[in-house]
Amino acid sequence: MNRETGFTVLITGASGQLGRWTLRELVRRDPGRIVAWSGQSTGTFEGITLEPATLEAREAIRARLDAIRPDVVIHTAAMSAADDVRQNPQRGRLVNEEGTRTLAEWCDQTDARLIYTSTDLVFDGTKSYWTEEDTPAPLLEYGRTKARSEPLVTATKRGIVARIALLYGPTLTGRPSFWSDCVEALRSGVSRSIFVDEFRTPLDYLSASEILCDLALKRAEPTGVIHVGGPERMSRFDLIRRSAIALGFDDSLVKPVLAAETPMPEPRPRDVSLSTEKLASWLTGRSGRTPEEVARLRSAI
Repeated sequence: MNRETGFTVLITGASGQLGRWTLRELVRRDPGRIVAWSGQSTGTFEGITLEPATLEAREAIRARLDAIRPDVVIHTAAMSAADDVRQNPQRGRLVNEEGTRTLAEWCDQTDARLIYTSTDLVFDGTKSYWTEEDTPAPLLEYGRTKARSEPLVTATKRGIVARIALLYGPTLTGRPSFWSDCVEALRSGVSRSIFVDEFRTPLDYLSASEILCDLALKRAEPTGVIHVGGPERMSRFDLIRRSAIALGFDDSLVKPVLAAETPMPEPRPRDVSLSTEKLASWLTGRSGRTPEEVARLRSAI
């Protein structure tokens, strides 16, 4: 879908796991000019030059936005490792909250569209299938930074908060993800202990990137909060075990362990599975892939 001349899409976090998949999907769709911000990474991906950008540098970010003049911003950049945010909450606030504030204010002032990737970890885990109308009550500091950022986006004229479930699948960055790390261990005959008592609606990177691009380029332009999750509620253990079976690995190497009995520096929510009924109404026919489908996808990359 080639848009009109001069149409520009900016993606932040383009060197991250989700950002890299989303950048690839944008290139495939050819919406117009694509600008990719990437933290400290340089180089090119899919023919697009990665441009280092520090979200904490408010004035520099605003100046660069003024130069680029994007029509759409897909904001995937974040300090997303929960332990990193816990250990350095000030930087987590600067990156996740103040960086988002800068983008949201600019987009609102210039009438640009903003797609912000939030997280299922804005919820406290006390029930299943959270809806967009449920009130966030995060347990993790990471989740709190994302929850505090959401109103900055929903206050804009053309903003969407996409709360994304646990992501998994092959990596395009050269760095391991949770899923790819487990897969490589199982391939080598090394066991992995995985929580059986934490429940999510896991979503593969490819489906997440397709959905984000659908939302960003959709002509009807819905706004507000949308839950972006996979087709099934399952534990991390179920996710990895099913992936192992689909890949032909020894699934007995996937060992069950209880998060409730594992000491952790922050309390973890037990169930942040997301209802995706609203997503189905916005994007008819679009849904996530199963672990078995993602296992087949892995061999095609």
